[in-house]
Amino acid sequence: MAQSSRVKTLFIEAGGPWENGFCDSFNSNLRDELLVHELFNTMKEAKTRIE
Repeated sequence: MAQSSRVKTLFIEAGGPWENGFCDSFNSNLRDELLVHELFNTMKEAKTRIE
């Protein structure tokens, strides 16, 4: 479909998540809203709170 529309793909460099705005925004929000305010005692507790 991209070829028929003459659209070229642009690949994100490996190890460069800052090039993907959605991921960068999600990670920033997760860190600011949850991770800096919580101390998790177990992995199960962390998974439950994050969900």
